[in-house]
Amino acid sequence: MDRKPTVEELLTSTLEALDGLLCVIDRNHRIILSNWKAHQWITEEEKRQPSYCYKVFKNLDAPCDYCPPVDTFNDGKPRTYEDRNPIDGSFKEIRVIPIFDDRGEVVNVIEYVQDITKRKQAEELLKLTQEKFSGAFHYSNDAIVLCDLQGKIIDVNQQALSQFARTRDEFLALTIFDLHPGVERDAAKAILAEVINNKYARYEIDIVNKRERVYHAEISSSLFEIADQQIVQFVIRDVTKRKQVEEALKKSEKEYREVFESYLDIYFETDLKGKILTVTPSVKEIVGYDAAELVGQTVFDVYSDATVADEITFRLTDQGRVNNFEVELNKKDGQTIVVSVNANLVHKGDLSVVKGTVRDITHQKKLETERKELESQLARRHKMEALGFLAGGVAHDLNNKLSAIVSYPDLFLYKLPEESPLREPMMTIKRSGEEAAAIVQDLLTLARRGVTAVEIVNLNTVITEYLGSIEFKKLSERRVDVQVKSRLSKRLLNIAGSPVHLSKSLANLVRNAFEAIPLNASPAKLFISTENRSIDQKKRGYDHIKEGDYVVVTVTDSGDGIATRDLERIFEPFYTSKRMGRSGTGLGMSVIWGTVKDHNGYIDVKSKRGKGTTFKLYFPITRAQVTEECTELRNKRIHGQGERIMVVDDIAAQREIAQTILRELGYRVITATCGREAVSYLKNNPVDLLMLDMIMPQMDGLETYKEVLKIHPRQKAVVVSGFAETKNVKQAQKLGAGPYIKKPYLIEQIGSAIRKELDR
Repeated sequence: MDRKPTVEELLTSTLEALDGLLCVIDRNHRIILSNWKAHQWITEEEKRQPSYCYKVFKNLDAPCDYCPPVDTFNDGKPRTYEDRNPIDGSFKEIRVIPIFDDRGEVVNVIEYVQDITKRKQAEELLKLTQEKFSGAFHYSNDAIVLCDLQGKIIDVNQQALSQFARTRDEFLALTIFDLHPGVERDAAKAILAEVINNKYARYEIDIVNKRERVYHAEISSSLFEIADQQIVQFVIRDVTKRKQVEEALKKSEKEYREVFESYLDIYFETDLKGKILTVTPSVKEIVGYDAAELVGQTVFDVYSDATVADEITFRLTDQGRVNNFEVELNKKDGQTIVVSVNANLVHKGDLSVVKGTVRDITHQKKLETERKELESQLARRHKMEALGFLAGGVAHDLNNKLSAIVSYPDLFLYKLPEESPLREPMMTIKRSGEEAAAIVQDLLTLARRGVTAVEIVNLNTVITEYLGSIEFKKLSERRVDVQVKSRLSKRLLNIAGSPVHLSKSLANLVRNAFEAIPLNASPAKLFISTENRSIDQKKRGYDHIKEGDYVVVTVTDSGDGIATRDLERIFEPFYTSKRMGRSGTGLGMSVIWGTVKDHNGYIDVKSKRGKGTTFKLYFPITRAQVTEECTELRNKRIHGQGERIMVVDDIAAQREIAQTILRELGYRVITATCGREAVSYLKNNPVDLLMLDMIMPQMDGLETYKEVLKIHPRQKAVVVSGFAETKNVKQAQKLGAGPYIKKPYLIEQIGSAIRKELDR
């Protein structure tokens, strides 16, 4: 059977089970019973000896000045008080409980002591935190709203009252959701739930105040606990002005970007070494490079002349800017353009940045060059017209005077006997008169009054007859060292003109070429050629040659060449670098000028000192004999059988010529002025064959043919051009196009090519 513990044992185990210190004290402050908790330093011997509470617990020699147990002994009431131990600085909570005897008098008191140091420290920290929070809460520049977990507002600071234009009582009657307008209320509920779950949330939302003013707010929300109550704090900052500034900044940046990206010129920023820091997208249109390709590269890399970089750098460092500095740039595709550079050197602290613009002035420079050339040509033309007017007046008067000089010697010679000594002088007078008459004829040609009869002429015939003439044979006999060669086109087209004047102009050119070649020169060569040539675009030369079909006569010599200063004046009357009177009248080149202009033609001259000279005379072709030629060719099986042919050419004259020839050959003809018009027509109107010009603006012949093949994959076509056979022509033929026809058109050539393609 188990033994029951004694009362003393039960008391001892009970005392040991307590967390705090328990001791029983008599009226003399002597400890008569204790569990000595938290007083491990007291030895067993000290525990057995009489001990006093003030000595043991506070190391005093006498009772405390204020002793709560004494009051309990006196009035019999229990007490609880807090005390700080001077020995270790700990805080204690002490409960004093009286023990009564049978008579109801207090004989002893129980002191139960618990260590509350941690609690006191927590309370002090909480008090300090609350004081700090109270200051931050009440004096914050942001509105602060406190609410419970259901969103009911329980407190606000002074800034919230001002910001929302409400009183504290008005606030306490609201929920946090009432501060959000319309659809934002649902958003506010979701945000409160997020704060409760995640302890924190930060967001921007629209808020409305009492005056119905909606403003944009930045809100920081957090969850914390005060006095065992969970509180949600909303710190609300009015960021309306900031948002307005941000929106204005975005708008400004957008507008700047739009201006930056739509800038037609190139805007750039570089360092002093030319490294590109930024450049507008317009650089792609002008130079061919993407902006991203150039950033980080050196701007001087695209200069055609590397020495220009040194000049620009010097001006920037010396003067701080460059104005309208013209420089040539290499485009990505290898072409060269002329640009005008304007730039300033800007200092940003220790950094120096070059900011500037580049404008493409290639077209402007081209126009300036053309304007100068046109002005020069116009001045030359006016000069020639003035001289021609003068020459015409002189020729008119001389003709009247020469009638007697030329006619009377003939009469006298007719009457004089053969043995008369006067016959020789009279023959001299006659020859001089005839030579003077020839000069008058040249003057009339210069005055552009010499061509009186126009007929159909083939320049091959004119050249062949001249090369077989006595005049040319005498010239060749005097200069047997000069090799004369010719290459005359077998299918040369005709022109309308005067054979006499054309022959004389050719003779003048050949004679000048002979005289330009020094004696015993090596090589000593003269070359004459003819060809048909179609000009699709204006050709710049000594004359500006308009679009059209021409017969071109070329005379090239290996002589000394013509000095640049003389080229501008070679067609003026009596202007020569040779001795006057030794080699003609001084009107030879003027006659050539007048004759070409009388035939509505053009002259081009190329010459280089020591390398010889080339003259090219352009004469418009005539189609006067087209109908007769077509009639003759009908029997050559090149005529059509009513097939539909579309002629696509951007030049009206070319379309009309092709249409006339094709109709005469028996075809039905439709014309289109450009590739787009042709493609549009062919979508709903098939044709048997396309006659397609390769050189057209916007959509050229190759692109047109590609588009047509999408509609009619087996469309037959012939391709034509005024140029030699190009890559585009060959590529079109690889796609399925037929023969290539070179302008100007020859009837047999067109008929044969079209018939061949149609019969393929």
